[in-house]
Amino acid sequence: MNVTKCDIIFQCCKLVLESAGQLDMMEFSIVLCTWRNQRRTNKDSEMLTNIKRLNQLIEINRDLSSTLNHDKLLDLILTRITQSIDAEASSIILMDDDDRLTFISAIGEMHEEIKKMSLRRGEGIAGWVIENGKPVLVEKAEEDSRFHEDISKELSFPTRSMICVPLKLDNRTVGAIEVINSRSKSFFDQEDMDFLTEFSHQVAIALRNAKIFGKINNEVDELKSIFDLKHEIIGSSKALNQILRLVQKVAPKDIIVLITGKSGTGKEMIARAIHESSPRRHNVFVSVNCAAIPEELLESELFGHERGAFTGAVTSRKGKFEQANGGTLFLDEIGDMSLRAQAKVLRVIQDQIVQHVGGNREIKVNTRIVAATNKDLIFEIREGNFREDLYYRLNEITVELPPLEERREDIGPLAEHFIKIFDKSMNKNISGISRKALQRLYSHSWPGNVRELKNIIKRAMVFADGEMIDEDDLSPEVTGITHEESDEPVIEFFDAEGVPVSLSQIEKDHIERALIYTGWNKKRACEILEINRPRLDRKLKTYNINRE
Repeated sequence: MNVTKCDIIFQCCKLVLESAGQLDMMEFSIVLCTWRNQRRTNKDSEMLTNIKRLNQLIEINRDLSSTLNHDKLLDLILTRITQSIDAEASSIILMDDDDRLTFISAIGEMHEEIKKMSLRRGEGIAGWVIENGKPVLVEKAEEDSRFHEDISKELSFPTRSMICVPLKLDNRTVGAIEVINSRSKSFFDQEDMDFLTEFSHQVAIALRNAKIFGKINNEVDELKSIFDLKHEIIGSSKALNQILRLVQKVAPKDIIVLITGKSGTGKEMIARAIHESSPRRHNVFVSVNCAAIPEELLESELFGHERGAFTGAVTSRKGKFEQANGGTLFLDEIGDMSLRAQAKVLRVIQDQIVQHVGGNREIKVNTRIVAATNKDLIFEIREGNFREDLYYRLNEITVELPPLEERREDIGPLAEHFIKIFDKSMNKNISGISRKALQRLYSHSWPGNVRELKNIIKRAMVFADGEMIDEDDLSPEVTGITHEESDEPVIEFFDAEGVPVSLSQIEKDHIERALIYTGWNKKRACEILEINRPRLDRKLKTYNINRE
């Protein structure tokens, strides 16, 4: 005779109660029925939860199949994870060639800051998971000895509970998925971890497919790059066409390029064009202005630092060379870099190795360098301000940008281009520039080059009332109106006796002009001057510029 577990329990309870002389069969039947119904309800609830999770996995699989774009796929994965498990934040961590754990994508509060961080192999809960290839459910993070609390402290983002599961391809752990803090309950449970583990299998396959597709697509994009380059850079002058032909030749070659030219000639645009036309185009382009970063911070910014390297360094952080690994690093204004930093940059170029500030470990990098300067580096070498050996390493190929006055035929197309840009952002209805106004632009000397033209068009757009920018809308230095005829301040290049004034005086006058133009709105003044706020504040202090 087959009996169920319920029958066995019923018979046992009956014997116990009969022996005690306390059996009330009706009462007992009610209790037993209630217990059976509760059990059935729990099973039904569990079944509904499983069905819901299964449907989510099916939907996720459909979504992951909808794109082969690597970045979009990462965002989609983390969005789905966060929604399905109802977490506050999530991230994907992969191990790079140097055994560093890199947060390649993150979602939630402070996600951009998280992506700048990295861990050593085996460090933190994610490091343990990748090292051991096993998932981990942590109910109370602060009580787990593997928890790396310094990241939470630096981000001011408390971690209460978390799940971390390995990402595996061909039985090899290549990374991990991490979710932090449940929104709907005190901590995550086993059901959440089981779901995330199943999800991780699909993620690993999707990432591999996206990587393969990207590799194939790379060859197609390379054929389009030359055509696209011509449409990104505005102008058709002989001087510009020579530059573009040179860019097309050097971009595919993995060599260092030094871009020279006066301020405002578009050195960063050419650097980006080199990157976008190179095999590295699908990797990151990182730009750093060496003149804008204080000397005491430049090394940490370029080469990264270890935890405890200096006050405030509560976790290790990648430098620009590591961030640009696989891509291109643009070192703008390299002529302003200190000799100490130059020596370290030279070592990276020679050995393709960086060393964090406060660390001894050598980290391999594969970064293409494009540098730029508005200085005469040969003169700086003679003055003892620039290393000769670094100059010759940077000078594999030099691209010298002509000033705008040497490519005047590009002024019209550039002006029309800037009008289209500002017309959209200012919500105006200006279709072009009058012939008289354009003639004024052609006649101007353009000491500030393309950047000056851009600012003059922007100013003219503010004052223009009709459908065209007219001569009267242009600034005084372009129209030729004298200081006495205009209320606007102009920069004086000569003193009362006709002697040229110093560069510092010209810089001071230009800063004052930008501040007056913006009504002392420092943020807007920084945008016009193309400098950061700390640098502007230092200049104001140096030149004793105060608002009256």
